[in-house]
Amino acid sequence: MYRFIGRIVSWGIAQINDFYKNIAIIQTIIPLVEPIPIAMIWGYDCISTGDGSVSAPEPFVSTDYHIIVDCSNIFIGSQTIRDPTTGATQKNPAIRVNVKNLVRVVENDKLKIYIKTRIAGGSKPPENLPVWKEWASCGYKCIVIERSVSGPEDGVDEMLHAQILQLLHIYKDTQTRSQVLVLVTGDGNINGGRTSFLQSVESVLTSNWSVELWSWERSLSQHFLSTQRFFPSRMTIKYLDSYRNDITFIQKPREN
Repeated sequence: MYRFIGRIVSWGIAQINDFYKNIAIIQTIIPLVEPIPIAMIWGYDCISTGDGSVSAPEPFVSTDYHIIVDCSNIFIGSQTIRDPTTGATQKNPAIRVNVKNLVRVVENDKLKIYIKTRIAGGSKPPENLPVWKEWASCGYKCIVIERSVSGPEDGVDEMLHAQILQLLHIYKDTQTRSQVLVLVTGDGNINGGRTSFLQSVESVLTSNWSVELWSWERSLSQHFLSTQRFFPSRMTIKYLDSYRNDITFIQKPREN
């Protein structure tokens, strides 16, 4: 009887000793394992601080895009090309802009749901009517006026400038939503005291917006480059030249 009880006690003591040995082993292993941040458990990306700790990321800020296209400037700029042999520039009036491909390039890296504004502006000679149907089919509001008798456009740019200033008034929230003007033009003329694209860009930037400017390189006003130097983190300039083969084509002559 006593032998039986002694065996039970010995077995119990052995189990207790094994338990404490396991605890000791666990205590040596646990410090070597980095804890999993709560943010990772919930599926958020975390940022390593370099000292072994992990900090939560910056809160996500939605971005509203407002696209304004100066169609005449882009169309005229597309017809000025550089001769790869001589380096001289020449004009080819048969060059046309593929509207759908241009839209695809400009909107490529933007979620469609975040594009709040799409406006294309220019003049309306009868032979160019299909162009405005193409813009409309891409979801763009077309601001079109009749070309004057003398030929040059009158008032189109001012209407686009007014649209930009109106957007500034409507989309005032730059704290919880990032506002970006996507301007497709190279026209940086001062306009002799009248409104201008340059003035509109400066108004946007000083209102805590960002600007994404698209232009043909040879059509880009140097004034925009000067403005960008004051806002290097909030103004980007992108050239259409890299996409020339995709966004332009040669208009075949009409048969009589």
